[in-house]
Amino acid sequence: MTADVYYESVLFRSYTGAEKKFHIDRSSGDTYVMEFVPGVTEAEQRTDESFNIKDYLSED
Repeated sequence: MTADVYYESVLFRSYTGAEKKFHIDRSSGDTYVMEFVPGVTEAEQRTDESFNIKDYLSED
């Protein structure tokens, strides 16, 4: 991983075939979700889901 990468993406594919991509800002932890459902949507669409991933991580 290079220092100039500011975002990470995590792809989740459900059993229905829907794909959710979580875009995470590495410095702030702010996360938003894009969703693509093959055969239903033509392209990825941003959902209204957003959160801060740092709220779910522990320092332990």
